[in-house]
Amino acid sequence: MVFKDDPLASAKPDLAVKQAGVGVWRDREGLAWTDPFKREVWDYNLAIAEEAARYGFDEIQFDYLRFPDARGLSFSAPSNEQSRVKAIAEFLRAARKRLLAYNVFISADLFGYVCWNLDDTGIGQTLESLAPNLDYLSPMLYPSGYHAGIPGCSDPVAHPYEIVYRSLARAKERSGLAPVRFRPWLQAFRDYAFDRRDYGAKEITQQIRAAEDFGSNGWMLWNPRNEYAAEGLRNSGRR
Repeated sequence: MVFKDDPLASAKPDLAVKQAGVGVWRDREGLAWTDPFKREVWDYNLAIAEEAARYGFDEIQFDYLRFPDARGLSFSAPSNEQSRVKAIAEFLRAARKRLLAYNVFISADLFGYVCWNLDDTGIGQTLESLAPNLDYLSPMLYPSGYHAGIPGCSDPVAHPYEIVYRSLARAKERSGLAPVRFRPWLQAFRDYAFDRRDYGAKEITQQIRAAEDFGSNGWMLWNPRNEYAAEGLRNSGRR
């Protein structure tokens, strides 16, 4: 995780996101974040990425490449849409330059709504600013994360195929990228935002089918407990 980095933020509070009257800000999980404007934070993360590349990893995937979405936070520079987008894009440009000699692929995780929103979703992520310095984009297309639905679909958890396929199609339309430039995250955990339904074999199969129908360069499942079952995979056409 890039900017959600409790060990670094706790060890060096001068690099942490702050909150007035509180000091180092912590999220709902009690974890501190580093300031995305701080070049020292960039250098720390890029050094880790370079070390991984030296060890032979052929792809560096950045997670939490974003600002926290809470209000009332303070950073080392004014936080607005323009400055947030610029900070994230420039970090990626620096990563591309730092890793060029290792010939590795670069990818990053994106909020699902970034496929739809024309602003930075309050976190510094836009398709237009991220795509030029990424080989692969990995939007987190968890239906439970679409709290406001998408156009024509107000019950996302009941329509996993539509959420995944239409979000990827929308991102392709906006970015002009080929489908193989996308590798989405899919939901393999119980719904937490709507009716608490289990996301089992049927829902997983539908999401996988949507990604494959779109033509993405594979897909990834996410479960916060790292509990994965074979159900839902056997009928996907893959082993």
